[in-house]
Parts: sequence; C-alpha cells; structure tokens
Amino acid sequence: EDQDTIPTCPDAAADIIFMVDGSNSVGKQNFENFKVWMKKIVDSFEVGDDFIKFGIIQYNNEPHLEFRLTGQEITPNSENYPHQSSQNVMAAIDNMKLRTGGTQTGAALHYAIDLFDTNVIERPKIIIVLTDGKSSDEIISAAKMANQEKIMIFSVGVADADINEMTILSQNNTNRMWRGEPYEYIDEMRHELIQAICTDIEPKCKNQEIDIQFLVDSSGSIGEADYDRTRKWIKNVVNSFDVNQYGTNFGLTQFTMKVRDEFKLTDNLSKPEIMSKIDEMIYV
Repeated sequence: EDQDTIPTCPDAAADIIFMVDGSNSVGKQNFENFKVWMKKIVDSFEVGDDFIKFGIIQYNNEPHLEFRLTGQEITPNSENYPHQSSQNVMAAIDNMKLRTGGTQTGAALHYAIDLFDTNVIERPKIIIVLTDGKSSDEIISAAKMANQEKIMIFSVGVADADINEMTILSQNNTNRMWRGEPYEYIDEMRHELIQAICTDIEPKCKNQEIDIQFLVDSSGSIGEADYDRTRKWIKNVVNSFDVNQYGTNFGLTQFTMKVRDEFKLTDNLSKPEIMSKIDEMIYV
C-alpha cells in the first residue's frame, strides 16, 4: 500500500480546520503543493459526522471560507457538497485557487475560531495553520482566545514563516509546531503532524483495571453501513485501553432474535486477538 495513504488513527473524532496562506508570496505552484499536502492529511482519517470533520479557510488580507465544518462547500461557481465525506473535502481542495494578497493571520484565526460549535465540548477542536510568511496583523489576542476555547493550533511554516509567531500560535507547545525552509518540507513533516494530532485527540484510558462487555444489536434495522461503523467504533474504544489480564478485559455479544458470544471476558484475549475477532464479526 502507498505509504502516503496509510491511516494513522482512522477512527478518531475531532473538528479540524485547515487555515491556509493564500498570499502573493506563496505562488501558484507552491499553492498546488499545499493542496496535495492537505489531501494526503485528509486521506489519513475517516471523514464523517461521527469521525473527523474538516473545514477549510484560505486567507490573504481577509479570510475566505472554502469548506464548512458542516460540509457545505461555498467556493463560487462550483456545486455544493451537502455533507462531510472524504470525497467532498477532496473536491473542495481541488477547487481552491490561489487568491493572492497580504497575510493577515490574526484576522483569519479569529474567523476560524468562530466556525467551531463551542457547545460541542466532547469533540476536540483543531486549527492547522499553513503559512510561508510573517503576519501583517497581530496574532496574540486570537491565540489567547483559541486557548481559552480549548482549541489546539498546529502551526506549519515554510520559507519566511516567523518562528516567534509560530510559537505563539502553537501556545508554546513544540510538539505542535514545524518549520522548514523549502516548501517541500511540508511533506517531510506530514506524518509527524498526523501522529501529533492523533496523540492529542485519541481518548486517554490507559492503565484502567476494568471489565467491559459490548452488547451489539445486529438486527435487520441496523443495516450493513451502520454495522461497519459500529465495528470501527468498537475497535477505537478497545484501542484506547491497555488490554491484559491485569488491566482491561473485553467481551462482545451480538444479539438479534438469538444471542451469540463473539468472545468472552474470561477469554483474556490480547488486543490483536480482540481486533481480529471484531474484524471477523458477521452481520446477521
């Protein structure tokens, strides 16, 4: 399989906004490289309302919304995409054109913060800033607001990106900041960025001594698509725990008119064995 398309945490759930520099200094070819880079990141996640939702902002002297977190693509002269899916996000990225102009990162960040639904506290909120230069407006107030709203900012800088600004954006977290001179650098650090995002958004339930029993409805009303979604969710839950005899144990039972144990708590299966059992589950 192409290493570029191997998912890192495909079942994670979060709201992620790309905030992409579209100023004069970027240039058309580098902007096309930005778009390829974004598509590779999108391809590393499961996209959907229950998984990762993406929004896209291109900014110059002002922010421009290219794709909403709700899934409606708004670039002029192109069709609307009514829901979140990998294909729709990719299409929105393909439709982006370099706008040119200045670099007002602060204004764009304020705009990006307002796009999040602050009432949804259980979904991690992330802004990925991709820029090649110093902002022409102040960024401190926006960075503070993001921190207050518990929004994580991952900053990626190339060419003349300002290291001090990137530090402010990333809230002094060096694990959320990358800078390199050539534009090609963004592809080198892409896997590090994805891994850092996964580390910050995956549930932290390690070292818990607990027995967990899944009871899965596999009746006819569920349907194949929702059954597969349930399977992915179960695997994501299992992956959040240390699985062993003295840590967390899992059991799983399916039911329709009849009840069937797929594996029991007393089986004391390892995490790979549990994952294999889940993959082998049949919708009945």
